[in-house]
This record gives sequence, structure tokens and C-alpha cells, in this order.
Amino acid sequence: MSGNRKEFEELFQQYKRYVYAICYRYCGSQQDALDLTQDVFLKILKNWDKADAKNLKPWVRRIAVNTCMNFKRDRKEALSLDAGEEDMSLLDRVAGPSDTEETVMIHLSRERLGRLVSELRPELRTAIILRHYEGLSYKQIAQAMKKPEGTIKTYLFRGRKVLALKLNDDKVWEVEP
Repeated sequence: MSGNRKEFEELFQQYKRYVYAICYRYCGSQQDALDLTQDVFLKILKNWDKADAKNLKPWVRRIAVNTCMNFKRDRKEALSLDAGEEDMSLLDRVAGPSDTEETVMIHLSRERLGRLVSELRPELRTAIILRHYEGLSYKQIAQAMKKPEGTIKTYLFRGRKVLALKLNDDKVWEVEP
């Protein structure tokens, strides 16, 4: 694509939420997701001349996923001293009059599942996120990860099995591995 600033701004407006959602699913932190989103768009801008107008979404997704995978690989686990919304106690969550026990349990189960997904090996995590969060086909995942479809199916099978075993161990859900 040409180096037109207006084209880049349009791409940014169109994909900023999409990129942020990908980044948030990988890191689980609002601040890290914002930083990663900024990194993704800087990489897009730097490589703007390589963009293909017909295949922008897969290109943007690949840059976002690769940036997130690099972040997760390079990141050193550190304790956060910030008490953000994700660190709310169960009592804080239940305190609202509109909250029900079922809503709280669903929310806690989703949080646990999200943490378990983030603990998967990078290739399993990427396949699970692209398939179940992004809704991509096996072929699209294979293209994004630059792997054969059979390998993607294996990653998904193994990832689902690991998640099912951990969920059963935690007594969160009873699922067959």
C-alpha cells in the first residue's frame, strides 16, 4: 500500500478494537494490552509498504499474534502491586444488588478458564485463542501460524485435553478430556 497517512488512520480506526481484544486475551492485563496494541500499530506503520489491501485483516492479526507471543515469551513473571478491577475480591463482586450466585460463578469460571488458557504452551494457546475466541477456521489458523492444518488440529486437540484435565482437577467443570 502507499505510504498514505489517511489510509493508515483508517486502518487504525477499523482495527484498533480488534487488535486490543487479541492483545488482552494473550496478556489478561489492560495496561499490557494497551502497550501491545501500540506496539502492533507501530509495527504495522513500519511495514506499511508491505501491506496488501486485499488481505489486511490476516496481516494485522498475524502481526498482533506474533507481537503477543513475543511478549509472553520475553516477559518475566512479576507480582503486580496494583489492585486493578481484575483483583476485586469475591465479596466486592457479590455486593452488587444485580449480581446473582450464578452470574458470579460463571464469571469466576470464565476467569479460571482464561488463566488456564494463558498457561498453555504458546503454540497450543495461540491455536485455542484463534479458534475459540477469534472463530477462525483450521485453514486460517494454519495460515496465521504458518503450520500445516494437521498440526493445528493436533494443537487444538492437545490444548483442549490439557484444559479439560485442569478444569476437572479444579472441580470447576466436569468435562471429558
